[in-house]
Amino acid sequence: MKRIAVVGCGWFGLPLAKSLLSSGLEVLGTKTTQAGVDALNQQGIKGERLCLGEAGTASSLQQLLVDVDALVVNIPPGLRRGETDYLDKLQALVQPIRESQVKLLVYVSSTGAYPDVEGQLTEQDRIDAAAGSSAAILQQAEILMQSLTTAERRVVTVRFGGLVGAGRNPGRFMAGRTGLANGSHLVNLVHLEDCIAAVTAILHSKTKHHVYNIVSPAHPRKDQFYTEAAHSLGLPAPQFLPTAKGEGKVVLGNLICEELDFDYRYRDAKSLLA
Repeated sequence: MKRIAVVGCGWFGLPLAKSLLSSGLEVLGTKTTQAGVDALNQQGIKGERLCLGEAGTASSLQQLLVDVDALVVNIPPGLRRGETDYLDKLQALVQPIRESQVKLLVYVSSTGAYPDVEGQLTEQDRIDAAAGSSAAILQQAEILMQSLTTAERRVVTVRFGGLVGAGRNPGRFMAGRTGLANGSHLVNLVHLEDCIAAVTAILHSKTKHHVYNIVSPAHPRKDQFYTEAAHSLGLPAPQFLPTAKGEGKVVLGNLICEELDFDYRYRDAKSLLA
């Protein structure tokens, strides 16, 4: 892989693009504004304005993908903000990618594709989500991206756990909140640096797997972890209801370690807090 495009140079996409650039690769990236494009160009990343849903999206993407070896699609779903056009945005990518010569597509998804069930989950688990739920939308998105697989093109989905690092300090997530449920549930988090390292490992691999969970081996209790996280910042601790039972959904992210040259740097609760 010598020429890589990153669609969506935001919180994760931009650090990924910069890391790939520093390793000697040619990197192209997209932003939704011209100011964002200019900022990419200033950092050595060839910027292209791409606002999915606007007229001209297909031609812009076709131009972007000329002679590109690998493509990373990293578009935040916006489901928690009530946005409803995520699948439409992804659909706008389908035909240009299908007509391109891209050999590897890495699609960034989320462990939210697993419904909230009790127990441990691996990449082999297939659990149907309730129609219209966030999990169902993410599952549909993964199926759509996987449909771009051909004899010449691999498609690999990465499901990130809850993201921390680079301004996303878990101590701020629940500080001072009260009446919180499921305090006994275990958390599924992953650090930005591990996300970058995992995707980089996939880009340089010949893996035949279609999906990897990217989740730290650390799975502390939610109430204990977020209380300690808040205290570490001098913020008021969250208050959890005393009725919590079970460990909740525990997503395992060790498959990528077994198959690729990858290991998590942030492996315990203390490192995730730091």
